[in-house]
Amino acid sequence: MYGLKTRHDDLDDIENALTAVQSAGISIPDPQDIYSYLSAHRDMLRALRIASKACAATFGSGTQLSLELYRDPEIDDEYVTIYARQQPYEDNILDLVDAVSEEVSSELKDTTGWLHITTDFKPSR
Repeated sequence: MYGLKTRHDDLDDIENALTAVQSAGISIPDPQDIYSYLSAHRDMLRALRIASKACAATFGSGTQLSLELYRDPEIDDEYVTIYARQQPYEDNILDLVDAVSEEVSSELKDTTGWLHITTDFKPSR
C-alpha cells in the first residue's frame, strides 16, 4: 500500500526466492539457516535467483545442487553456497563452477552478503 514495503512483503520475497531455488532443482537441506541469512541480506535475492537458474542450466540434471550456509570455522564469517555434486565427477567440473561464478559475479558486487558456487567433491546422494 502506498509503495511502502512491510516486513511481511520482505518475508514473502524470501519465500519466493527459496521457491525459485527449489524450482531450479536445488535442494535446501537447512532452510531455516538460509532464511535467516537472507533476512539479513535481502539485497541478495535477485542474485540468488539468477545463480539458481545459471547453475541448473550449466550443470544439468546429472548434478546434485544444494544451497547451504557455510560457516567458516576459523573466523566469524558465513555465506550461502551452492554446492555442485556429481557421481562420478566430470573432468571439467571446476571449469563449470568458474563459468557460473563469473556469470553471477556482477549481480553480487553491490550486495551485503555473499554467494559462493563450488563443489566439495563429496559424492552426490
